[in-house]
Amino acid sequence: MASSSTSNPHSYDMFLSFRGEDTRKNFSDHLYNSLVAYGTHTFRDDEEVEKGEDIKSGLSRAIQGSKIFIIIFSKNYATSKWCLNELVKINYLKELNLDYNSLDGQVPSSIGNLSSLSTLYLYSNLLNGALPESMGLLSNLEALVIGRNPLAGIVSEVHFIKLSNLKYLEMSWTYLTFSVSSSWIPPFQLQYMKMISYKMGPKFPAWLQTQRSQTQELWTLLLVLENSLQ
Repeated sequence: MASSSTSNPHSYDMFLSFRGEDTRKNFSDHLYNSLVAYGTHTFRDDEEVEKGEDIKSGLSRAIQGSKIFIIIFSKNYATSKWCLNELVKINYLKELNLDYNSLDGQVPSSIGNLSSLSTLYLYSNLLNGALPESMGLLSNLEALVIGRNPLAGIVSEVHFIKLSNLKYLEMSWTYLTFSVSSSWIPPFQLQYMKMISYKMGPKFPAWLQTQRSQTQELWTLLLVLENSLQ
């Protein structure tokens, strides 16, 4: 649950998200009725949500006009293609963990608006296409986990330009290609990195020499690169 700034005008006290078909007609109804009974002005989307639709402007306005957000991560939450698009409009999120869901499509470029985000876990989904360059704007991000997704394209310096707080990086088992200048000095100091089956070669990445990890952590980092230098 997240809270918005009191300086913005609000149309609703509460935004209730229940995208999973398995909660829309049971648990969420009871929660909504309870909130209303306590006098909480709550927004909910009463229309049936069609898979593959784009997020509606009315829903977007409701998100931006709410004081508090309740996101119900049901088993089937990710069956709606609105899932990530809805979440990135709640720009007060600090932690987002959607590992092992059925998310597909591309990571929206608006994810760069999540300025408070410190952890982003999208491991083992069906996300495809290129990573948005806006991901490099997440200056508070400490952990980025996007492994086991059919992502493709180039990852460059731009994707890390403001990630000075990044400590944990997991990008294994994708179709991404890491392409940075040989003189690139990352803005971060990693404590852990895993990039198995990742195109980084053919030479050993020079930028790794800038990472002043402890000995044990550094060996872990080197070992996972074994199959990446191709």
